[in-house]
Amino acid sequence: MSPIETTKPNLINKDANLSFVVELSEQISTIAFSNSELSQDLILIAFPREISVAQLDSQEPYELKELIKFNHGVQCTALSLSPITTIYGVPKILVFCAAGNDFKLRIFESDISQKDTTKVINAHSDYINDVAFDPDNNYLVSASDDNTAKLWSTEDYHCLYTFKLKSPAAHWAPSDPQIVGCLQHGELVIWDLTRASRPLYTKLLFADSGNSIKFSPFGELVATMSQLEGTLKVTNVQSQHQRLSAQISLASNISWHFRLPFVCVGVDNNLMFWKVT
Repeated sequence: MSPIETTKPNLINKDANLSFVVELSEQISTIAFSNSELSQDLILIAFPREISVAQLDSQEPYELKELIKFNHGVQCTALSLSPITTIYGVPKILVFCAAGNDFKLRIFESDISQKDTTKVINAHSDYINDVAFDPDNNYLVSASDDNTAKLWSTEDYHCLYTFKLKSPAAHWAPSDPQIVGCLQHGELVIWDLTRASRPLYTKLLFADSGNSIKFSPFGELVATMSQLEGTLKVTNVQSQHQRLSAQISLASNISWHFRLPFVCVGVDNNLMFWKVT
């Protein structure tokens, strides 16, 4: 496992809330932390033509170590790690999906030592914005600018259903299936579906539209980002208090660590980690 250079935040950023920064050799396209306990310290990092699988030490000084790297060939637009992934057992199992700007999905499988396979799926007719495995690894879903979401069987990766989309994307709170959040013209809107007649609350965060929203794994915090304004904000769902506001540029997307209180964003060629409690 090769170490990746980790620096203190004050070396490249004056943000006092920034916990640490990992400097990489290329610009980051998109990132995805694991959403599963079996692989909770793994992060996928997409570069212009490669995808790195790295492991974050769960104790300070939080060194990031690269486990394996895959050739992707095209720009990656979205990533998701399968919940069957584990690096602690024998054999090791690594499965993840990468969406490319050629509108295709690629399923990578590896034992992180000798055997690697890639399955290419002709998935959509426009850019794929997000992909996700369900917690039981029965399905994979992909959402695209072609105004469809497609549900795939993980058994053989054939398409089970195609859903026509008519509304912007949203994110469900992982800890409470009744809470959903979305960004509408720069306004954070939180809904409680048990009382769906009106939003639980709204809060104006950005002068222009935000483009990314992600609840923390336990659902008490929600991170939002506006690439146009170059701002990352974290809000407490219950108190509505803002817990973080950070200026960023050339940002990728938002990802939370499964267990540690870190929100992470790829900024140019740096992985930036903020500790938010």
